[in-house]
Amino acid sequence: MTDHIITGEKYQLDCDYFIGEPKYFDKNPRIKSCDDSRKVNIHSSTFPKVDKFVKIFCYTHILTHNFKKLFDLLNTVETTFILYFHNSDGPFERGYQKLFELPNLEKIYTQNINCEPNEKLIPIGIGIANSMWPHGNLKIWESVLKKPIEKSNFIYCFFNIGTCKSKRSYCHNIIKDKGIPIQKKSNYNSYLNLLRTFKYAICPEGNGLDTHRFWECVYLDVVPICLKNHITEYFSKQYPVILLDKWEDLDIDNIDKCISIPEK
Repeated sequence: MTDHIITGEKYQLDCDYFIGEPKYFDKNPRIKSCDDSRKVNIHSSTFPKVDKFVKIFCYTHILTHNFKKLFDLLNTVETTFILYFHNSDGPFERGYQKLFELPNLEKIYTQNINCEPNEKLIPIGIGIANSMWPHGNLKIWESVLKKPIEKSNFIYCFFNIGTCKSKRSYCHNIIKDKGIPIQKKSNYNSYLNLLRTFKYAICPEGNGLDTHRFWECVYLDVVPICLKNHITEYFSKQYPVILLDKWEDLDIDNIDKCISIPEK
């Protein structure tokens, strides 16, 4: 029942190799338990010898902190490959498309894209938190998804203002001024069971452009209300979403008219 749910570790475990540092690999027990032959240190001078097509995972923040090392390392891959960037709050900026100068790179799939996607540069969602976190417990999701969804509430709003305070405190104040009730913090099971009863939910950006809240809404048939960015605009073509230029633009009385219609 949870096979359709996106998580970063699912993307990572589906890849043949992981690029990072030991401290990144060891942080997640499921990744730590993988064979060491799949783990490639970003500080290595050459990539392991491969003779067939491979999928390579890399933590997104490596683009910011070690782009040249990553480029040089990938330039030693001797066969065609696809890159996946995930499990980080870091963005994929326009300048990182320099990676397409690598002769054997076919495509890039990345979270938190902050430039125009194309047929070779494809956004992927942050999805739900990884299983090592309380808010990544898929057993809770199995329980919640078994229940029929009944929409008895209007707009859900509660989020941690401390996560990107500059953006979220502003959003919080605007939403509060519009008279939308602010919910109380609860455990993950109670939160999901409450969220599923709402038609809409406020989804401000956090440390990254994409949010777990967006995907929790998608899986619970709740329409996320977001600011426009490359991620939200891309996924509004696949899921019902309300996109705003600024939070002041939220028109509660005409909200039903603002939902994006996904492409068939």
